[in-house]
Amino acid sequence: MFSVDRKKRALITALGTTLAALAFAFSLCAMATNVSAEIGSGSSTQGVVYTFQTYRCVGNGSQYERCGWTGTVTANGVVESEDVEYRDAVPPEVHAGDTVEALWSYRDPLNAWSLEGSRAWLNTLASAGVSFLGVVLLGLGAIYWWRQYRRESKAEADKLEGSTPPGAKSKKKKEKVSADSSS
Repeated sequence: MFSVDRKKRALITALGTTLAALAFAFSLCAMATNVSAEIGSGSSTQGVVYTFQTYRCVGNGSQYERCGWTGTVTANGVVESEDVEYRDAVPPEVHAGDTVEALWSYRDPLNAWSLEGSRAWLNTLASAGVSFLGVVLLGLGAIYWWRQYRRESKAEADKLEGSTPPGAKSKKKKEKVSADSSS
């Protein structure tokens, strides 16, 4: 059976949790940069016209099925993008050929959102919260395992320091006995 001593296991786990915490931290920084760029850039095109064309469902079975509308985005009479998925809730009375004003961007040309009350930003906020929680938990785990590694290293050093070769023990005893008798 494969076994790893406690010190090596603590080191491997400490390195793994440290790398994972750093990866989550970098993803959180990238996400924050992306969100701030989205908020400050103003590159979204408001007031485009979204024309509902096809209602389709993807997946099989009710558990994995996802249904939604695809359509065309038009701005100032010019078709900007086709086969764009409408990502927000659609009223049940919508039919193919109906149009609405939508929020659409060249950065994400395959998705459009409702102009009023879009909640797409909640996904980003939830992802940032989960990533932050991941950084905190993995950081605490890394601290724990680095301390565990230090304890195991110290215990191993104490064990090595405390053990002496058999000949050295008797020599120490002899030196102690001779020091006591000379007093």
